[in-house]
Amino acid sequence: MISFQLTAAQKLMAQEKTDGSDSTRLLEQIEIRAFAHGRPLVEIPSSLSLVSGPQLNRFSNANLLPAINTIPGVRMEERSPGSYRLSIRGSSLRSPFGVRNVKVYWNGIPLTDAGGNTYLNLLDFSSVNHLEIVRGPGSSLYGAGTGGILLTETKPAKNGTSVEMAAGSFGYRRIGAGYETGTSKKFLKLNLVRQQSDGYRVQSAMDRTFLQLNTARAISPRTTLAFNSFYSRLQYQTPGGLTLAQFIADPSQARPAGGPNPGAVEQKAQVQNNSWLGGLQLDHDWNDRWSTSVVAFGNITDFSNPAIRNYEERSEKGAGIRTLTGFDFEFGKLSLGLEAQSGEGTVKVFQNLSSVKGNQTSAVKLPVLTSTAFLQSDWNLPKRIFLTAGFSLNRYKTTFNQTLPNQFSNEQRANPVLVPRLALSKKLGQSTVLFVGYGEGFSPPTSPEIFPSTAVYNKDLKAERGVNAEMGVRSSWKGLGIDLVTYRFRLRNTIVVKRDESGADYFFNSGNTLQNGLELMVSYRRPSPQSWLSNFRPWISLTFNDYQFEDYIQNGQDFSGNRLTGTPDRYLVSGLDFNTRQGLYFNLTATYSDQIPLNDSNTVMAPEYYLFAVRTGYRGMIWGRSVDIFLGSENISDRRYSLGNDLNATGGRYFNAAAGRSFFAGLIIHLASPVASGN
Repeated sequence: MISFQLTAAQKLMAQEKTDGSDSTRLLEQIEIRAFAHGRPLVEIPSSLSLVSGPQLNRFSNANLLPAINTIPGVRMEERSPGSYRLSIRGSSLRSPFGVRNVKVYWNGIPLTDAGGNTYLNLLDFSSVNHLEIVRGPGSSLYGAGTGGILLTETKPAKNGTSVEMAAGSFGYRRIGAGYETGTSKKFLKLNLVRQQSDGYRVQSAMDRTFLQLNTARAISPRTTLAFNSFYSRLQYQTPGGLTLAQFIADPSQARPAGGPNPGAVEQKAQVQNNSWLGGLQLDHDWNDRWSTSVVAFGNITDFSNPAIRNYEERSEKGAGIRTLTGFDFEFGKLSLGLEAQSGEGTVKVFQNLSSVKGNQTSAVKLPVLTSTAFLQSDWNLPKRIFLTAGFSLNRYKTTFNQTLPNQFSNEQRANPVLVPRLALSKKLGQSTVLFVGYGEGFSPPTSPEIFPSTAVYNKDLKAERGVNAEMGVRSSWKGLGIDLVTYRFRLRNTIVVKRDESGADYFFNSGNTLQNGLELMVSYRRPSPQSWLSNFRPWISLTFNDYQFEDYIQNGQDFSGNRLTGTPDRYLVSGLDFNTRQGLYFNLTATYSDQIPLNDSNTVMAPEYYLFAVRTGYRGMIWGRSVDIFLGSENISDRRYSLGNDLNATGGRYFNAAAGRSFFAGLIIHLASPVASGN
């Protein structure tokens, strides 16, 4: 709700003023939006993590990837600048690019469209300052999705104008300006950012212009009206996957020509995505117990992809509504609502003549309808026990209408699918909670999987069903924070990705997977506001995966028992942060990834790697202006590794080399203006 956003803005601004010296206590006070609990994090009975200012602002501010990767069980990959893949508990196995099986929201608006697309790369770093990540199915309030939920919030209001500039290795440059103003009754934010990069590899340049508008106004003591929108113009080149020999010889090269297929440079392979997303939200408190939130939203996307195989154009548009009504009673809360989306994608495929459209080879329309009705009840039981029980009822219909090369139509639909969720927690003392949870997930195939870049319609692709059981403990005591979760997740009708010789994706169901895991986050904070070293915080994030295929036979080969493709058994991120009372700060981050199986037979592995990153700077006042002056380095040891692998790639073209050692520097200036008063 907008009232939450205004309240959270004040809390987050207060947190920034402490320079992180006591953010553990403040973090506990922030109410969690996920599952409409409205409770402190330490009381939430689910696998949930926060990513806010201190975690986000410890890297180059170029993207959200390194900050998200500090969360156990969550892994974001980059095939090239602008081409990202987000995985929660192994969900990237089923992702050609972007996001699969994870529902993403931006300021309460679904960023995941009716066809299952989530263009996470459209968002600029400045458009998000607070993330809540739910690991595992969120069916009781968010419907379809087996991987998890990502809720993103825009920055809170700081009255005045801000300017930012940054530059770094491989042609990285960034410039932006924003204006914000807010009172207790209204809020306005306008932001414009241009970010560019030449890229580490040949044919890997990126250019994005991002315009954002957020506004809210209290139109009565009980009613708030808000409008959130952005327009993103994104272009990024796609260098293509390399074989191991090519990766060793020159990791910076683009995919060369091979056999009948030209190279990435020759075809000028790239993605262009111009998108708008907007939503109008109305929040109304009927009385002290009843409240309703309604958001109506729409999206328009113009997408083109000159690739090695062909030249694809997608024109997508959609609209939807999400409602949430809450009723507070003596012993708990009831939440119920509906989310419905409709969308239509028009897909045209041409020959690619060096990024010039040749003869058209196919024309397809893909109308999609999805709906989710959900109900959740929260109960404060005796003995400090908290119970959450809920379910969602999900439906979808996808129609395939082909007019070229021949006339063909087909329809896929699901009868109402019921997916439940149950969580129980027991609070011990003031700062420790034990919890257990059970949830089911349902994920229909996305439009790009039904009609992938091979331009071949797959009418046999089935929806996935998952069952998740977990237990954990979350505690915060005298500066020591612990978040430990263990889980068992079984997925049926698992959708996996393969790549043909041209690099085009295609998908099929592979039977079942069994995914057991352990996720641990430990941090210690020693705030000393009066000493020279005002804040000192070491932390570590550990992920242990035991993922394997079950009953998976493909083309006469039995892969049952093999490790799940695309996921490391162990993933570790650790850091050391400190601040001085004078405004100096230092962030050190170390990352380790275990070997990653690159094909279903587990005969090819991406090697393990270690990474180190550092950022240091000054946050404080200069000549009456609030500033953040920083510099840093990533991949300090110049490690050669692949951050976004192409799984099951024909011809062994698995590797997309990540950037080598890089440096960056930046400046953010906030030109404060007097806080407005009254209306």
